[in-house]
This record gives sequence, C-alpha cells and structure tokens, in this order.
Amino acid sequence: MSPNNTNASRLRKCAPVTAALSLGLALGGAAVVPSTVYADDAPAASDVVWSTQRQMLTVSVRYAGDKGSDLSREVASKLSLSVTNTATGETTSLEPMSGTYSFQFQAKKLTAGTYTFKVTGVPEGVVLASSRPSDLSSGLVQVKNGETITLNGTWTDLNYAPTVLYLYVATAQSEQYDPQAQDIDTVIGGTPTAAEGIGNMSSLPKGTAATWEQEPDTSKPGDTTGTVKVTYPDGTSETVDVTVHVKLRPQMLTVSVRLLGDDGSTGSREVASHLALSITGATGETTPLGQMAAPFDSQFQAKGLEAGDYTLSVSGVPEGYRLLNEGEANGLSAGLVAAYNDGAVSLNDESQYGANTVYLVLARTQSSQYTPEPKPIETEVGGKSGAEEGIGNLPDLPEGTTVTWEQEPDTSKPGDTTGTVRVTYPDGTYDLVEVSVTVKAPKAGEEKTPAKGAPAKDTAKKATKKARALPQTGDASLIATAGIAGTGLMAGLVGLIKRRRSQE
Repeated sequence: MSPNNTNASRLRKCAPVTAALSLGLALGGAAVVPSTVYADDAPAASDVVWSTQRQMLTVSVRYAGDKGSDLSREVASKLSLSVTNTATGETTSLEPMSGTYSFQFQAKKLTAGTYTFKVTGVPEGVVLASSRPSDLSSGLVQVKNGETITLNGTWTDLNYAPTVLYLYVATAQSEQYDPQAQDIDTVIGGTPTAAEGIGNMSSLPKGTAATWEQEPDTSKPGDTTGTVKVTYPDGTSETVDVTVHVKLRPQMLTVSVRLLGDDGSTGSREVASHLALSITGATGETTPLGQMAAPFDSQFQAKGLEAGDYTLSVSGVPEGYRLLNEGEANGLSAGLVAAYNDGAVSLNDESQYGANTVYLVLARTQSSQYTPEPKPIETEVGGKSGAEEGIGNLPDLPEGTTVTWEQEPDTSKPGDTTGTVRVTYPDGTYDLVEVSVTVKAPKAGEEKTPAKGAPAKDTAKKATKKARALPQTGDASLIATAGIAGTGLMAGLVGLIKRRRSQE
C-alpha cells in the first residue's frame, strides 16, 4: 500500500477522532481526546494537527465626515497599529493591507482574549476621533487608541469569525479654527482671565477652553505679554500671544467744599449748591464730578478714573464768594490738600483703590464784607484831589486796600460834579463808589486879569526901555523923580480916557 493510500485509510478509520476534535473546537474548548480509536489504525502523533482557538482582527480606517476613501488611505499610510495581550504582554502588529483595502490593517491567528489597542504615527493636523461620526452607520463599532478590546470568536483553517473594528480620524480642530488675540486692560496686581485675550472666543467650538500657558506680569504699570493656550474639544490646542496693558488702579476723586473762616457747614452747602465741577485728563476727556446727597451735599465725586494728572475746572461761584488762589488757603490744617480752579489734581495711588480727597476752598469776598463810604470833596476850578479824599471810612478798610479814580471829576468850571472811586481790596475784589465834588470859583481879587492891549509884562518891559532911554544927566534922584512923575502922568491919562468912554 502506498503511503498516500495508507494515510487516506488512517484518516477514514480515524473519523471518530476527527469528529471529536471538530466538536471540541466548535464548542470552544480544548481538543478532546477520542474515547474510541481503532488500535490498528490509530494515527501517529505527527499526523494530527491539534488546533487552538484563533482570531483575526481587522481595523478599517475611516475619515470622519468623509464618505470617500482617499483621505482614509492617505492617513492610514502614516499609521502604525498594534495590540497587546493583557494576559501575556505579547504585542502583535497589525499589517496594512494593500490594493483596494489599503486603508485596512489586519492580524491573524490571535489567541482569543483581551487586548489593548494602540495607534502611533497620527499625521500632523489629524486627530483620532473620540466618538463615531454621526454620518456613519450606527452598526459600525469603533476602536479607540488605548482602549481594551476582547476577541471571543473561533478561528480554524476552515472556519473563522473575524472581528472588524473601525478607527475614525478627523481634521484637528486646531487646524480648522484660528483664535484671534485681543489686548487686555488690567490694573496693578490684577488677574485677567485668559479668555479675555481671545477676541473670537464665542466663535470657537463649544467646550473650547482658554488657559494661561504663561501668565502676564501685572506687578507694575506698563505693557506686558502673556501666552494663552486654546484647547479644543478634540484635545488639540494652540497658543496665542496676548498684549496686556497694566494700569494703575481705578481712582476715586472727592472734592469737599470749604469756606475759609466758616466753621459750620451751612455756608459750605449753600455755596456748593451753585457750583459745577469737572476734571480733564491728558487725553482731553472731561469728566463731571457729581454732587453727593445730604449729609455730604458739600462734596463732589467721580469714580473709576484712571490714575494720572487732571485739571480741575470750577464754575458757578455765587456772587459775593471767590475761589482762593494757591497759597491763600492757610486756614486749613496742614494735612488737607487744597484744589484750585484750573489747577492740577494728581491721582497716582498704585497700591489700592485710590480715595483721593482734596478741598476746594472759597471765601467771602472783601468787597462783600466791607462798604466804603463816600465823602464829598471840595476843590477849586482846575483843582486836583486824591481819590482817597472821597472815602470817609478808609481807615476801617483792610490794610492794603488801594483807592484810585475810576473816573476823575471835571473841575474845569465852578459847580457840582461827580467822580467814581475804585476801592480795591487785598483779595483782588473791588467796589466802585460815586463821590460828589464841589468846584468853587476863586475869591474876588485873587484872580489878576491884565489890561486890554499889551500884556502887563510887555508894558513893564516898555517902561523899562523908556527909563533906560532917558538922558543920563543929573543925579539919580532926579531921574527917579522924573520916572515917578511920568508914571503918574500916564495913570492920569488912562483915567481920563476911561471917564470919557463912560460918558459916551
């Protein structure tokens, strides 16, 4: 008998054994030792193939959202897949299939059991999907990186039950979205949130988180930089540099109105009710200060101001009051800082919310406190009187008060006239006082009017010349006597002429 016929005879005679083995494999147990064997036809040990339970694992790569296979193949060409037996620690690589199935990986003859699935080589810009895409059939079972899978089917040379799983990949959200940086304003010691630095945060996928990868230094004023990490729901992330403007803490300015020399508050409140206060910063922006309600209705306040230098402006000062100039508010205690109209107010508290308080100091004007009394002045025609002569109570006015003519009186002719006196007080305020001036005519005989014709000086000069022209004979007494006689004669002639004209 040929060897082939011998083997065929053995297989036929060993049919019970083969059937028993097949049954054992079908039941998923170990190979069953036949209970009945033909002794003369018992196979040699080398002629029996003792099979164990085996599995075939196929993993198909699918690109999420893409029903075609081009991207699946492209991604799969860069992947490496493996499974590790959790019981034995043995790792088996899944081999990529070629041709039509070049986006599939497969491993055969795996022992049934529990395995850990691992993926490496995921290309940049691609992410392993964390869940099955909604556009794929619900009957497809997904395998995830690092996930434990169980192989429970049976594999033999003639009959196997492969396990088919799907690995889903997708474009990374960090590739799909572009977070936009935006500047952040904060204060010294402030802790801005990282999300404040992303201008389009609301446009990013729901569940996107923004955290500081490098926090900005807010310990001092100025511009600094922080780095924001944007993490998407798919686990991918990217970083964005953000400019942070560190400013001094918001300031609060309180201006309290005080009346110099007034210990009560009634006067201050009354004056404050007429005032309007505002401050203007370096940018030119003007902020009004709001008047506070009772019991602080003599105060004005503005909150949330940036630290810096401002100019205080005051309007509406009621009649009879004035704002003190710098250096005049010495009635306040040394610890109080006075503010002045069009004066600088500096808000520079760096350590805490600044509560800057200054005092706007007003006082009654001296022109409202004093009343200069007019005093009539008498003068002559053409007379010049001092303005102080027109104020009767000058000694009672403050030291340093000056009196000048605002409008001088006209003294060119006799009669009554007026002049206006300006009384200027040391505080710069003044009163105008109208003063009566009486201009008197000169007394009789006091006014010398020269005769008609030649002026008196000319007549004297002519007489002198005549006297000099007389002969220089005789003694001096005779000459003098002649002169006197001539003078008498001339006087007589003049009188005669006057009488004749009177008679005519």
